[in-house]
Amino acid sequence: MCNDRLFFDIDIVITELMKKREIFTSEADFQLALAQTIMLCYPEARVRLEYCYFPEENSNTNSCSENPLKMYIDILVLWGGKWIPIELKYKTKAFKYTDNDGCVYALKDQSAYDFGCYDYWRDVSRIKTIAKSNPNQYKKGYAIFLTNASTYYKNNYKNKEDNTKYRDFRIHQDRKIKGPTTLKWNGDPPKDEKYSEGIDILGIYSLKWEKYSTVTNDKGKQTIFKYLITEIKR
Repeated sequence: MCNDRLFFDIDIVITELMKKREIFTSEADFQLALAQTIMLCYPEARVRLEYCYFPEENSNTNSCSENPLKMYIDILVLWGGKWIPIELKYKTKAFKYTDNDGCVYALKDQSAYDFGCYDYWRDVSRIKTIAKSNPNQYKKGYAIFLTNASTYYKNNYKNKEDNTKYRDFRIHQDRKIKGPTTLKWNGDPPKDEKYSEGIDILGIYSLKWEKYSTVTNDKGKQTIFKYLITEIKR
């Protein structure tokens, strides 16, 4: 059981989740399992999934489906009258595994590493937007990335120049970013409008990856999951 309920600590939650789940079928599965563990560790907290938030107070409509400024928060923790928004990413490489309950995990090969990294920094930026637009309720926030694809956390360009298109968006171990700065594509941006813009980053971030689990299937093949947590302060 969790042993510290005086302060909200996401590391305590992740440690507890490790004991119960070593792999997830999807990002939605990870989201639900994490939310359930938060409620186990902090029963006095209230949790909302996919909460629709408007960054501007003076909105022209109260309908989330009609408001272009809306953003959905993966997990919103209401703790002591304050908000703790959490954004998640679960990116995988192909792996098949059957657990002791007979549940099959057929993970897909999600090889779009450039967009995966971009999405993570967009999560950081989104949470910072919530912090700025809702300073009275905001306490802190977290962007969490869980993966079994080592391309995300290994720095393959440590001793040579990185000319890749998404070098600004990399999330490898020990990456440091000092804002304010804007992360941009190296060269022409992707044609996909969802990923074409740069990302404004405020704050100082040092990325530290930790081991989550080692999963071995019935053929003796292993895959290692690691996770990254970035705290976004007020």
